[in-house]
Amino acid sequence: MADTLARIKELDKERTSLIDTAKKAALTAADQAITALNALGFNYRLISDGKKTASTKRKFKTKSRKGTRIIKDAPCVICKFKTSPSHDARKHRFSQGKKKRPFTAKELSDLGLKKV
Repeated sequence: MADTLARIKELDKERTSLIDTAKKAALTAADQAITALNALGFNYRLISDGKKTASTKRKFKTKSRKGTRIIKDAPCVICKFKTSPSHDARKHRFSQGKKKRPFTAKELSDLGLKKV
């Protein structure tokens, strides 16, 4: 059993050594290629572990939830009636004044809504 563990440790060291040698060879080749590209006027650099430096980090916004809300098939809580197509209280957010009020017949037609 002790022989087996000693052999496994030996193989791990050999594996690590081989990986380090291969990594050094690949990095040397990559550095030479980047040097050649930079000499041609391009601006490339090699970054380890896929991590970006502080100057190249970008913050990406999460996906938008626009259009994911569902209007219930129920009367609007402000108008107290259903329309076709349906609407809810969010449709009243641009109402004049502080208090939201039901739509008039003209406002309904302007918004493309019909009373049901």
